Amino acid sequence: MDRPPRLSLAAGTLRPGTTAEAAIRLAAAAGFDAVGLRPTPGWSATDVARRAADAGISILDIEVARIGTTEDEDADWLVDWAVEVGAAHVLVVSDVLDPSATAAGLHRVAARCAGSPLRPVLEFMRFTGVPDLASARAAVEAVGGSCIGILVDALHLARAGGEPTDLADIPAARLPYFQVCDAPASGPADGDLASEARYRRLLPGDGRLPLGALVAALPGRPISVEVQSEVGWSEPPESWVRRVHQAAAQLG
Repeated sequence: MDRPPRLSLAAGTLRPGTTAEAAIRLAAAAGFDAVGLRPTPGWSATDVARRAADAGISILDIEVARIGTTEDEDADWLVDWAVEVGAAHVLVVSDVLDPSATAAGLHRVAARCAGSPLRPVLEFMRFTGVPDLASARAAVEAVGGSCIGILVDALHLARAGGEPTDLADIPAARLPYFQVCDAPASGPADGDLASEARYRRLLPGDGRLPLGALVAALPGRPISVEVQSEVGWSEPPESWVRRVHQAAAQLG
């Protein structure tokens, strides 16, 4: 694409098991500028890149390298595949509590990306080894350099007690894009934040998260729309993805 993407269809918005071909087709038909993918061995990067180019959309991110869980050879494959497909970012999550182990794993992914346009981003979540924005910032700064970004998800920011104003003192280059969905102002009554994030997200505008303030805090960044929802997955995918795009298009 000649212009940066504004809205990207996140991989998690689609029903688990959705193929790259279907993800690209659904994203393009609904009007998204880009798409995120969760590849599996056997997917041809060359074919996926061609399909995205033919559809006129870019590939914003590839998911997910999990520090402490993903085997090194699998993480290497994911990074190499992301480079070959022409993705802009590879998403990294940490499943280890030791900050030094997180930094080491992040450094390894960054080293694998070196020499390519692919950039790793670290996502924080309350239920992972990097639970909040401060922890994510400490991890990327421990690695050093400027290539590693922080991925802010509206839901995870809120559930970690953060606000969009917390992003003001982070260098803009550290925040290359961000994720949105909606949710109630308070966390789930059962305290299961992981299940809320994986299965019970709401469309933008259907909850109480400060999405307008988040968009205003990160002007010009691509927006990855991640609405992981069992309710949404029960719909025909074409209508679900159309509704996701229509809701996200109302953001500032």
